[in-house]
Amino acid sequence: MRESLKFPPWLLALDVVGTIILGLGLFGQFGGDNLFSPFAIPLIIIGALLMLPLLVFLVTRVTNRG
Repeated sequence: MRESLKFPPWLLALDVVGTIILGLGLFGQFGGDNLFSPFAIPLIIIGALLMLPLLVFLVTRVTNRG
């Protein structure tokens, strides 16, 4: 029987914050002239980097399982 994949809640919090920041960056990049336009590329990069720890954790857990 398979175990459920448990992960620390702070990883989920980082992922949520990263998703919001990534969304704001994409809105700044493609949403026309708005408040986030000058910061679009840094917001996209920071958002993606904040989402990375959860992805790395899940991939390493799945590959170590078998």
